[in-house]
Amino acid sequence: MKNSPNLLFFLSFFFTFIVVGQNSEQPMFLNWQQPIVNKISESKSLRFLYFEGAYFASEHNYLPYYVKEVNLKKGQELGGGSLKEFEVSDIDYNTTDIVGVESIETEFKITYKTSYFKKDPKGYILVFPVRKNASTGKIEVLTKFSISFKEQAVKQPQVTNNKTATTSALASGNWYKIGVTSSVFCLFYFMTFGFFVTFSLWLPSY
Repeated sequence: MKNSPNLLFFLSFFFTFIVVGQNSEQPMFLNWQQPIVNKISESKSLRFLYFEGAYFASEHNYLPYYVKEVNLKKGQELGGGSLKEFEVSDIDYNTTDIVGVESIETEFKITYKTSYFKKDPKGYILVFPVRKNASTGKIEVLTKFSISFKEQAVKQPQVTNNKTATTSALASGNWYKIGVTSSVFCLFYFMTFGFFVTFSLWLPSY
């Protein structure tokens, strides 16, 4: 029995979707160097962990992190990310005075987010390649890793049963369009009780 063209097309589309939906990047290598030193006064300096191309931010306690940009199709967003096939090395220098060392976690961390520029989505994967070994207490860094991430359709917000239109005071009655004679945005227009009566827009009931 021969396979129909429609079946072959469906299978091809299905497996292509799986490959595109789950992406695995080529291995990345981090070139760790000696801490960078920022002299803030004659008697005080700050030391920061550093690898080539590192990013820093106060919200991450000035610990270095790696950023991967992902081009997304319209209607897509990042749905997750994880580290694979990584290699670890110990830091061979004193880290007691490193900025942010007290906030280093016991596991490597990866976060992701989707941003938009002119309605075009772009994904950002942040890898925090520093951890504190829970058993030895030593600071360890990633020297090699791969990132596996997933693309998914943008989740639409759940639509709740909105009853505003049927219960609002604006749900019934007459609507009027009132023009103005100036385009100056800071000019105020006052519509008094007499204005509405004059144009029969409101008639008192007795």
